[in-house]
Amino acid sequence: MKPEENTDSDLVTYLIAFNNLVNHNPYSMLTTGLRIKKLRELRDYSQVYMAKKLGISQEQYSYLETRQKSIPDEQIKSIAALLAVKEDYLKTFDPLHIIENSGKEHTQEYLNIQNLIIESHENERKLFLGLIARLKQELAELKQKVG
Repeated sequence: MKPEENTDSDLVTYLIAFNNLVNHNPYSMLTTGLRIKKLRELRDYSQVYMAKKLGISQEQYSYLETRQKSIPDEQIKSIAALLAVKEDYLKTFDPLHIIENSGKEHTQEYLNIQNLIIESHENERKLFLGLIARLKQELAELKQKVG
């Protein structure tokens, strides 16, 4: 039995298929909801946290990330603010840029996001420390009245 010979057209077809497979970006077809999900996960925010901040149930938020075809502009604006990104960024975010570190045009935006998150956590920490101090003071006053 003679082995089958590959023709040039078979080789070209194979190379095109291989190129498509290797260069395929699985995130190029992400919906806005899935992009939001990826950004939320990068920030280590839960769906419960996001839903609470948006004033909706966790089930509604989950639907928004996974099944909702279009997200109203007002919700996009609120979500972008929570995730500390521009509204347009939710439509163009590509997780591979983070993995490949090839998205130099977004490097400053990533740094800005990181700084905003750190600043937000620091402000929250200061608020909690102030609350703790006030509660300690109230506790001392109550002990004095009782005791």
